Amino acid sequence: MMILVQGDAYDPIYVTDRIEIFVQSFRKSLVVMPAEEFATNIEAVVQILTEKKKNLPEEAYSHWQYISNETYEFDRTKRIAEIVKTVTKEDVLRLFDRFMLAGSPDRRKLSIQAFGREHLDLMDQPVSESVCRVTSIDDFVRHVPLYPLSPSVKITDSMRMPKE
Repeated sequence: MMILVQGDAYDPIYVTDRIEIFVQSFRKSLVVMPAEEFATNIEAVVQILTEKKKNLPEEAYSHWQYISNETYEFDRTKRIAEIVKTVTKEDVLRLFDRFMLAGSPDRRKLSIQAFGREHLDLMDQPVSESVCRVTSIDDFVRHVPLYPLSPSVKITDSMRMPKE
């Protein structure tokens, strides 16, 4: 699940807190959602997945995605649509509880926050132990377990080539 919020009316910390409140309230909405409404949402997703491409460039782009990632699964969206048709509200709630609710053991969250000038003073606020603050993209990528970057190389003046 991805939630994207852009704006400068509120600071990123406030927005992040509001997103967490939304996620919890969304679960409540799922629980009380009537079966007909859930079925309508499922059908809408199936319709989006099986929608015929509008023109040749759109179709070509779709095919090139499968070629470039070397999966060659040209019928992938149709197969996903067939799976979506079998999804129940209980399935969605189980997935939601396992991966999306705060405190769930299998939840992983990446929150990218850009602080504008008017909120720069909030950047240095203490964060909980469960938060890993990243201030350098290179340092972050270097420590990611999947395809980490090689150690950085520092070039100093003593290592530069002499001028001729």
